[in-house]
Amino acid sequence: MLPYMGFLVASAYNVAFITLSRDISLTFLPMHSALPANPRSICMGMVNNNHLVQVYLAADRPMPHVASSWTTHHKRAADGWGLAYGNRQIS
Repeated sequence: MLPYMGFLVASAYNVAFITLSRDISLTFLPMHSALPANPRSICMGMVNNNHLVQVYLAADRPMPHVASSWTTHHKRAADGWGLAYGNRQIS
């Protein structure tokens, strides 16, 4: 469910939305809005394939790769999100 709704959550709340699960872990960034002065992130983890829990990541901890469709479909105004979170991606 989360991989299909990630961009909606990120754009609606203007946050970096991070999803963690055994199957797939991704970071979703807002598609249209510019990076605010104090960007926020929300991290949700899937437990037992049927429960969502909020996960609190320490500042500057590695995070999953940004969903590939953000790179090709985001508006130019949202470029700052990629710059701010790109260096934290797990390699």
